[in-house]
Amino acid sequence: MALKRWRKDVDEVLKLKTLENCNLSEIMETTDKLNPFNLTMTLTLNNRPYNGQSVKLVIRAEPDYPFKSPRANFLTEMYHPNINKGPGGLLDMDMVCPSTRAWKLNTTLTEFVSAVIQVLNKPTSRHVLRADISKE
Repeated sequence: MALKRWRKDVDEVLKLKTLENCNLSEIMETTDKLNPFNLTMTLTLNNRPYNGQSVKLVIRAEPDYPFKSPRANFLTEMYHPNINKGPGGLLDMDMVCPSTRAWKLNTTLTEFVSAVIQVLNKPTSRHVLRADISKE
């Protein structure tokens, strides 16, 4: 079931060109024997303060997807209060934080990507990972 659902959700994301005022490109599914649930893409952010900056995003899901939410990591270093510092920065947001239980079985990968972009556009003060920039 997990691979079938993942395939369906990936096919939906592959059709996207824009989402939440953000351009999506270079969307590729990467698989290996250990984990067939990986998706990479380039997001070109059109809102302030990024104004056209492109970042690489990797979405990884566990074999029990969709029962457990995927994780979002940035390969591009991001200056953002909800993303760990450095390349490979993990995004911490309501949707992927287990304590909020915002992930639901029927949540799609497109909705997940949309939520990632929304957090980039409007940081949340509830899950700050970088207190040094959260006050700006």
